[in-house]
Amino acid sequence: MIETDENAVFIVQLARELHRAGVATDQLERTIAPIAQALGLQVEIFALPTNITIAIGPRYSQAIVMLRLNPGRPNLRKLALLNEIFDDLQAHKIDLDAAIAQLRDIDRLCPHTNWPIRI
Repeated sequence: MIETDENAVFIVQLARELHRAGVATDQLERTIAPIAQALGLQVEIFALPTNITIAIGPRYSQAIVMLRLNPGRPNLRKLALLNEIFDDLQAHKIDLDAAIAQLRDIDRLCPHTNWPIRI
């Protein structure tokens, strides 16, 4: 089950955060695949501006996670932090537990701000 596999949960959360940070869907797909491979997961990902579908596991025995999301707005600070997590995990500078902790801190470090509109 996906919810008991910390690698799978991390991949889904990372995909969600990348989408929320405004990453283009094709880039999101290209980012998730190698990090999943580094964690030993087989994944297939299909991203749209309002949906991410991730199939985790070997073919014909996959678990599917579908996320319905509002289109993300570019957030360069969040993208930089996510990229750092991605790079450090792929380079084995941090382990999965540290990556999960950093991913959970993203919202605290980059709170959503509704800017007032003045006309």
